[in-house]
Amino acid sequence: MTVTPLRAFRSAVVCWAVLAGVGASNPAGAYPFMIRRDYTACGQCHADPSGGSLLTAYGRATGELLLRSQYGAAEDRDPGTIGNFLFGAVPLPENVLLGAAARGMAMNTGPVGGESTTRAFPMQLDAIAQVALWKFRGNASLGYGQGAPTQAITLFHADPTAATGPQLVSRHNWLGVDLGEDKEWLVRFGRMNLPFGLRSLEHTQWIRSETRTDTNIAQEDGLAVAYSTPGLRGEAMAIVGNLVLNPPEYRELGYSAFVEYAPFPHLGLGVSSLITHADLDVATGAPMWRHAHGVFARYSPHRMLVVSTEQDLTLFSQPATVNLWGLASQLEVDFEPYQGVHLLATGELKTRGLGFYGAGVGAWGSLAWFFAPHVDIRADVIYRNVPETPVTSASETVSVLAQFHAYL
Repeated sequence: MTVTPLRAFRSAVVCWAVLAGVGASNPAGAYPFMIRRDYTACGQCHADPSGGSLLTAYGRATGELLLRSQYGAAEDRDPGTIGNFLFGAVPLPENVLLGAAARGMAMNTGPVGGESTTRAFPMQLDAIAQVALWKFRGNASLGYGQGAPTQAITLFHADPTAATGPQLVSRHNWLGVDLGEDKEWLVRFGRMNLPFGLRSLEHTQWIRSETRTDTNIAQEDGLAVAYSTPGLRGEAMAIVGNLVLNPPEYRELGYSAFVEYAPFPHLGLGVSSLITHADLDVATGAPMWRHAHGVFARYSPHRMLVVSTEQDLTLFSQPATVNLWGLASQLEVDFEPYQGVHLLATGELKTRGLGFYGAGVGAWGSLAWFFAPHVDIRADVIYRNVPETPVTSASETVSVLAQFHAYL
């Protein structure tokens, strides 16, 4: 494969960041429900200014005090070092973040009234690190993945037509520079999560899969500029495609961006926009323009309750051939009766081809429990009714998922 000087330099730096770092943070999830604690910005707790992945030292302490169950302990106590890397067993440099995460899942799924199948597999086995030198940062992840090369996360040049199988993956690897008096600006280039909508771990929810903006397989290479303060945050990314994907015609070019304004500490209102073009779409093998434009909101009327929603208009366009307008919509209620225990109800709707295909509907009932330092569990029951063709037939499925997540 051809290696440009820029790509070689970036790869050398991010590999050094992964292999040389001994750090103080973990690859944690993105939790929009933290707005119940008046956290509207993400950059204070996360290395990624739009949320998710590595936590800062402040983020670790906050998670230890406010995220997991406390069993009667005071919220204003000293969090100690138990939330740190390796439970605080090793003193770590302030300029280095490192973590490792394992997420496993068991799933039973099948048609309503039909025979179901059960399977278990690792969802995530990643190590991740960040090294900061003055105003500059190198951030990278490295792990094991299983699936098709079209996942856009393999380390080496991938053929989207190849068979599935084990992969060495790097979901993100980037170089960045902090700017501004309070480092409110971050300019970075490399492979990153696309800035769009509500950032969450549930990558199969339609607001993430229909817009192709999940944090599991939808990363792209590009240049991004992020701004983050307690009342206003946003990020815009110029997308140059997944540079390991071959042939180059499969790579998407375009942009993705969002802005969220918080008029109050417990309310966030945002807009998102994305347009990309590929000479060969990875899903269809044909030229494709792809649009996603929408709004999202998070609101916590009470410490126990968070309501969030995202509404996205999508377009899959092959000029002079077909233009499929669609909708991806979601409303979620998160109820936390006891710190660390979350009961969630989620309704979703999607259609691709308004007035042509029928609408798919989905309902999730979920329980998540952050029951101890560095570990959490989640269970979901998911019902979906999805039109299979432009006529009236539909596919009804029920899935039961169980997840276990542990990190260092």
